[in-house]
Amino acid sequence: MSLPQNDKYNFKSPGLKLILVCALVLIMTIPTLFVFLIVYDRSGRANSVSYEIAFAAGGFQKIIGPVLAIPITSKDPEGIWSKQDTILLFANTGEIIADIDVSTKKKSLYTVQVYESDLSFKAEFDLRALSTFNNENNKTSLEQAQILIGVSDLRGALSDASLSTDGVQGQIFTPFAGDFLIQSISDPVFGTMSSANSSKNIQNRFGQVISTPAGNLLQQERLKITVNFKLGGAKQISIIPFAKSTKIKIASNWPHPGFSGNFLPDNKQITDTGFVSSRTIPTLASGLPSMAFLSTFDGFSRNSEGMSVTFVDLSTPYQFVSRSLKYALLFIGLVFLTFFLFEITGRQPVHAAQYILIGLAQSVF
Repeated sequence: MSLPQNDKYNFKSPGLKLILVCALVLIMTIPTLFVFLIVYDRSGRANSVSYEIAFAAGGFQKIIGPVLAIPITSKDPEGIWSKQDTILLFANTGEIIADIDVSTKKKSLYTVQVYESDLSFKAEFDLRALSTFNNENNKTSLEQAQILIGVSDLRGALSDASLSTDGVQGQIFTPFAGDFLIQSISDPVFGTMSSANSSKNIQNRFGQVISTPAGNLLQQERLKITVNFKLGGAKQISIIPFAKSTKIKIASNWPHPGFSGNFLPDNKQITDTGFVSSRTIPTLASGLPSMAFLSTFDGFSRNSEGMSVTFVDLSTPYQFVSRSLKYALLFIGLVFLTFFLFEITGRQPVHAAQYILIGLAQSVF
């Protein structure tokens, strides 16, 4: 479509026409901005609903353990048995295998990835060092020892956690309600809490804690345990090293994993039917000692995210639209420039209204 040469909108000066085209490019970004605001609103609503679904399923799960906790009482400078703390004994070697079945849960138009994980822990503790704490200034309460496992949200528990050793089979974990008296602690893994009762401080250190008595398991120099546990969650799972040397293996049927955290897998296989990933974290990388006092221990701070896997959804329409809108100015400008060059080289005048219609069509596209 062309207009007569004497039309009042036909600018003979190419420079003036170029200025008009540039101005129209900027004006045409206004409808694009409206589209972006709509996408932003819909995307925010989608995120809100997905987090509601994820919260109901257990949310992002973070797992620590097992760790052996033993109360200890010490004399103060006046010789009175008044100082109480907790010894954390970490396993020499540990292994956790997470077999995760991911599915998509839908609410209205929105979906989120939820999962059921079969967790299997193996740990070997060296108990010989405990004898050094029984002396004239310290005494341990081995009969009150407990094995702790920390989970960020126990609402996702799908089965009881059971412990097995050479002499015990199927010993069940329960929510931690111990009375380990310790000093004020602070840990960036699960937040901070001032000194209150010991149960709350333990919870703060390990998240929501489950425990099982271990006093009857400490007669030997070494303790080997296996813990099996089913846990549900959504979107992401993180496993924090719990032993001086920890092997982590995560397998799932979800084909789009996103690895993050303090430790990335050193071996991974990703196919259309799922993935398998693993990582061995040695002592130097984990930073965990053989044992520590809970009142002063902060070793988890360097491993606060552990090895994390996010189950990525590649079919989110709002993400595609948002990405395309970021290049809207480029596409509109290139098309306008192309028409401008055709107009200059072909000497076929293009009306300003035609540029506007072209820009609106691109904004809708």
